[in-house]
Amino acid sequence: MKYQELTTLPAFEKGIFTDGQAAPAILYPRWSGANDPPAIGTFVQVKINGIGPAQVVGYFTEHAWLGLLVKPVTPPEWFTNQNGYNATGHVFGAEVAPDTITTPVIVGPNQEQLEALQRYATSRGRSWKAKLNAAWMNGADAREPDGHLLRQVRNEHGPSWLAGRKNPIKPAPSRTF
Repeated sequence: MKYQELTTLPAFEKGIFTDGQAAPAILYPRWSGANDPPAIGTFVQVKINGIGPAQVVGYFTEHAWLGLLVKPVTPPEWFTNQNGYNATGHVFGAEVAPDTITTPVIVGPNQEQLEALQRYATSRGRSWKAKLNAAWMNGADAREPDGHLLRQVRNEHGPSWLAGRKNPIKPAPSRTF
């Protein structure tokens, strides 16, 4: 069975393991999780590679196994370096905690928004916060390449977060040779 992405949960069989070996699938892809696969939109705890909380955004099948397409809530740095800012991950049932979790509380901008802020700060230099605050006030942020992400930060966290101590963004030093 070749790789296929799905937007609805397909028929599946529970994976049966005997002496560490999986029994072959009879009709449908096998699911290796303890419980049935969670619905799209559900938050799960991914147990491998420090991924942590993630939202189910779809399903996939590969080699007669059923898995989840997930979007990590706060992906580890290695994940974004390897896959990009808004990437989904592939996990099988055995790699997900058996119980779903409640919607995680995000206390600051998500990884994609932080990356947009970092690019803005690096391109504007020392006074980047004042420039971004002015852009928010006059709507100039809409003309920025990452304008939608910068506006999300304004709408979700506000100018007080931008000026506050919880803002980890610092412009990258410019290189001169």
